[in-house]
Amino acid sequence: PPRSTLFPYTTLFRSLKDKFDANEYKLASKTPVSMKHGSIFHIAEKDNVLHGYSDIEWKVVEPVISAAHKVFKRMLEDIRTNTSKHPYGKQTAHVRRSSNLANEEIDFLTKRTPKVKQKLEKLLGISLDQNEVPRIAVCMSGGGMRAATAAEGLFEGLDSIGLLDAITYAAGLSGSTWTLASFVELGFPMDKYSEHFVQALSKAHVFSPADLAHVLWPKYVFDQHTSIVDLYGVFLAHTFFHNISANNSGRQNIRLSDSQRHLTDGNSFLPIYTSIEIKGTDTHWATFTPYEFGIDDFNMYIPIWALGRKFKEGTSTNFAPEQTLGFLMGIWGSAGSGSVNNLLGTQKDSISKPLFKALSDIFIETHEIGKHTSELQSLQVISYA
Repeated sequence: PPRSTLFPYTTLFRSLKDKFDANEYKLASKTPVSMKHGSIFHIAEKDNVLHGYSDIEWKVVEPVISAAHKVFKRMLEDIRTNTSKHPYGKQTAHVRRSSNLANEEIDFLTKRTPKVKQKLEKLLGISLDQNEVPRIAVCMSGGGMRAATAAEGLFEGLDSIGLLDAITYAAGLSGSTWTLASFVELGFPMDKYSEHFVQALSKAHVFSPADLAHVLWPKYVFDQHTSIVDLYGVFLAHTFFHNISANNSGRQNIRLSDSQRHLTDGNSFLPIYTSIEIKGTDTHWATFTPYEFGIDDFNMYIPIWALGRKFKEGTSTNFAPEQTLGFLMGIWGSAGSGSVNNLLGTQKDSISKPLFKALSDIFIETHEIGKHTSELQSLQVISYA
């Protein structure tokens, strides 16, 4: 630490406490005096904790640490620069305040309606006026992997009667969003997706520490909150996008806005993903589409690629990259519900000991979140601020 952080002895003694609570004691820096050598010692604050240094440590070791810190800062700047190189890396986002549909969704409906008309006329054997074409929506409930399986079965059933290509919207929450997101993003024919789905649920898909680091570093350099949702999201992306190469963390590079390519010509229904924002006793439904994120109660929306950025007076103040689709699947799917614990139980032998310990610690610390989430099974979804 710089010399300026030295405490005058009188100030130091006044600041020391007679008693520490358990958390303070754990955070305290403790080194047996027998481990120190010399007649001159230094006491300084580092990371809000007092540390003791021998004269040799103070003059030799600390300058080295400071030099390493400078290297670390340069590394973070490099990461910030690289992560800013994305399709929206130079684009400022603005809050849209309106109760109307987004322009992109209106354009989608214009292109989707004629295709729905054609499918329904063929299916029903009748002619429909352009203004009489119904907008069919499918709404799917939550329930973890059970909901994901039910959603896959629903898609198979709709496809078998020829109705899957005639729906305009499909909305889901919790586990059903995992099927919905992977089905739309992959764009597979139904029979191929069914095979993919079976493989996703019947095989272990364990991620590496590098995959987790790939997701967390951008959040760290842009000062974004991280939690068990990030961990859960990496796991979900590895499970439902297992067909995508794991090289260069490819499964962790998928974004919700990528699905726009399937909507451009109206060839696919529009997916709507939902979660709940909980603040005290207030709850608000939040919606996610390949175009926007918003809360209907507030009539406020932002581009989906700007979710996670900081805003001031309705304008984004940084150029943080879009959140990964895996992370969003973690938000939609009740990340604290215990699936991480199931992962640890079934994949213990496949995970390195350091990573296994880290995951175990995360699960223990978030056990209460899991208990709380299990009480919300009727909603099956919770979002983390």
